[in-house]
Amino acid sequence: MELASHSSALVHELQKERGASAGYLGSKGTRFAKKLNEQRIDTDKKAAVLKAFLNDFDLSTGTRKFRKALQGALGMLKRIGEKRSQVDAQTIQLSEALKYYTTMNARFLATIAQLTYSTFDSEITRDLIAYANFLQSKERAGLERAVLSNTFVQDRFGPGMLKKFNTLMAAQNAYLNVFLTYARDDQKQFFDQKMSDPAVLEVQRMRDIASGSVTETNLIALIQEELGYGGMIHLFKNYVLRGQKKYVDRFRKKHTNITNAIQSYLSSPIITSVKKENLLVIQGTLDKYKEAFDQVTRMKNAGSSVANIDQTVKIDDGPALAALNTLTHKSNFGVEATYWFKTITEKINLLKEVEDKLASDLSNQAQILKNSAKRILISYIVIASLLVLLAIFLTYFIAKGILEQLGGEPKVVVGIAQRIAKGDLAIKSANTNSNDASLFAAMNLMAEKLRNIMRKINNTAQQVASGSEQISSSAENLSQATTEQAASLEETSAAIEQLTSSIDQNAEGAREASSLSVEAVKIATNGGQAV
Repeated sequence: MELASHSSALVHELQKERGASAGYLGSKGTRFAKKLNEQRIDTDKKAAVLKAFLNDFDLSTGTRKFRKALQGALGMLKRIGEKRSQVDAQTIQLSEALKYYTTMNARFLATIAQLTYSTFDSEITRDLIAYANFLQSKERAGLERAVLSNTFVQDRFGPGMLKKFNTLMAAQNAYLNVFLTYARDDQKQFFDQKMSDPAVLEVQRMRDIASGSVTETNLIALIQEELGYGGMIHLFKNYVLRGQKKYVDRFRKKHTNITNAIQSYLSSPIITSVKKENLLVIQGTLDKYKEAFDQVTRMKNAGSSVANIDQTVKIDDGPALAALNTLTHKSNFGVEATYWFKTITEKINLLKEVEDKLASDLSNQAQILKNSAKRILISYIVIASLLVLLAIFLTYFIAKGILEQLGGEPKVVVGIAQRIAKGDLAIKSANTNSNDASLFAAMNLMAEKLRNIMRKINNTAQQVASGSEQISSSAENLSQATTEQAASLEETSAAIEQLTSSIDQNAEGAREASSLSVEAVKIATNGGQAV
């Protein structure tokens, strides 16, 4: 917001320098010289303040358009010495001088308008929109000062200046309406209060004089058209020469149109005495032509010749043409350019007071937002700190619970597990703080159990080894006995074989005896049958 304040302060001085430059150029250097030099000093002071502020300002905080507008404005400001020299030497056209100052001011104001994109707060955005539009309206008021200073000093609108003046009025009112739409009630009341100053009313009076020239220009054009070639005077001469009735109706219609235009001109509340005198001269000549026209009609009806009528009826229209020429080439505003400049400067200074209030309100609102943001930040920091403490507290108790479950440092437990995995069971922890339900205690218990198991295995292995030795000795004895028994068996086997052979022989003898017995039986049987 400081940048906006410094920028608008410089623009205010540039607006006054632009107006003084326009008056100086319009008067060909005969007026505004002192005022212009004094104003340039004031402008340079504000420019120095802005440059000093920008030395410590971080441009990267703004948008790309913001930086572009500010850099463009500062670039044009560097050329102000060159433009001043051209104004002093009268080597620059008014339109070019106005364009230079107006473009530079527009770029400075654009930097302020871009600030609306740097905040997300609705109240700040609303105030920025009102502020930016008010500055744009005030800029048009400053440009109006320059245009009419040049116009009043020449007592006429220069080429294109009337159109520019009308455009300025429309733009000024449009920006002002936007400002009033977004401004807060107290800001509107402050604006209305300042705009009730007599200087504002006087500016409006002089502005009406200038704006009234549009209607006056149209009326003068109508008078010229109806009076000049093909107009009333031309019809009068044709009627004198030809006497045709068609000229009568056309003459009277032209006379009526011109009279109505003059009466409209005279009824204007802002008409000057000089313009009124010239219009009355033209009206007097019109009345003479009407009287002469009636006289010509009577003479024609009486049979007078054209030469006689021309000789009798004479009208000097020189004064009317001179008066018309004065109205055409000089506006005769009756407004002193320096008075206009002084009065509208008073109005613009009142606008500056409104501008300062808007800037102050905006700064206060920004400070409130800043304080609120600071409070919120502090609240967030406190809450974050409490959360961190809570996290530490929870972490401590969770870690404590885990350590209680582990019974010691995790890396110690991991080391024990790795040693057990490698077969090292000669582990005895010096940690006496672990409870019986902890992993650490379980690991120690597991190691103790494994050691007991291994002791039992060793004992059993030793017993098995002793038994094995006894079995081996018994096996050797058994083997020897078995060998001896095998030899005995071989002998027994041979005896058995002999016995078997004897048995076979005895069996064969038995079979033979049996066969003999059978035969004996048969013989006995047969002998018995024979008996």
